Amino acid sequence: MAIDNNFTIITGSGRCGTSAFISFMRETEFFHMVMGSFTPAMRGGYELPKVSVANSLCSKNIIFPHLRHNNLPESTSLIKEIVETTEIVKDPTFFFYNSYEHWKKSVPQKDIQVFLLKRDNQENVLKSAKKTVSEKDWSYFKNGEEIEKHYKLNVQTLLNLNIPFIELEFPKFVMDPVYLFNKLKKYKPFSKQKNFNLDFVKNISSKAFIKSLVTIK
Repeated sequence: MAIDNNFTIITGSGRCGTSAFISFMRETEFFHMVMGSFTPAMRGGYELPKVSVANSLCSKNIIFPHLRHNNLPESTSLIKEIVETTEIVKDPTFFFYNSYEHWKKSVPQKDIQVFLLKRDNQENVLKSAKKTVSEKDWSYFKNGEEIEKHYKLNVQTLLNLNIPFIELEFPKFVMDPVYLFNKLKKYKPFSKQKNFNLDFVKNISSKAFIKSLVTIK
């Protein structure tokens, strides 16, 4: 079902529960969602490739060399296409490229909201990355302190742009439905749903989250 002009971004450094959270959003059945595939070797996924490209194209800073960069018109075209296809996207490249301003300018008719996820300890991002086939994707950061600094840069950018955002800590939101419910009460699309309550969050969490597979470190 369509939710007005809302468009939701789920992002974070990666290895911070974004795949789990978009699974939660899918289970609610409140949204029209187009998702990429899950990659078992990464223990994550669901990104749409076009989103990563749109984020790299709007930047001169080459973070991921396998992506194309520095082509604003092409980036804008992709963004317009994406927001007409799905109401929610999940992708760490928002976090890396800090690309929110370009998305806001590209689709001013959309009410953009962001879920910004982080680890309870940013060092655990790098520890978790070492267990995947794409450890090199996190070589941009040398340690957890650099990840935290970049996280704060994302927060400041969203504040400067007046883009509503909700911070979620992983694995806390997976393990604690009360914490998740209190966070989601601030999310506009959920506030419009009559059956949104703590029991609803508990039920959806039980379907979306496999707690035994959560990597604490």
